[in-house]
Amino acid sequence: MERQDAKSPSRHEPSEAVDEFARRVIGCAIDVHRELGPGFPESVYEESLSIALTDSGIRFERQPRVNVYFRERLVGQDQLDLWIERQLVVELKTVEQVAPKHKAQVKAYLAATGNHLGLLINKSAASLCASGTTTSYKSDAYSWAIACPGATYE
Repeated sequence: MERQDAKSPSRHEPSEAVDEFARRVIGCAIDVHRELGPGFPESVYEESLSIALTDSGIRFERQPRVNVYFRERLVGQDQLDLWIERQLVVELKTVEQVAPKHKAQVKAYLAATGNHLGLLINKSAASLCASGTTTSYKSDAYSWAIACPGATYE
């Protein structure tokens, strides 16, 4: 996956292992999309993706809670959809269009986990990537990608 350059030199590049997890997760998401198609609630896609990940031998946690800190003090918890090998955050959506708040949610999860790559996968009928491409973003220290079911990935 190609990512846009960050504006800050302090950003962290995901390891090759994390990139490989991302490719494998995207492959599983594409399989789920091909078999189910659009229109189901997010919970159906999460269960189906969990089955596909398990069948592929990918270790993950489903709906794990993560601590959120402010000035080194615990201020709360949040819940991820899927956490791959504790190195890759996966957030699933079934919305007509991914909004800035969805991207901000993934960025917050990356900050809370200390991970450097997250996938925001939208399973709605109105595909985010009509052209069948992957859109990825980088911020100061974190990156995330939006994977579109049905797209081809190199």
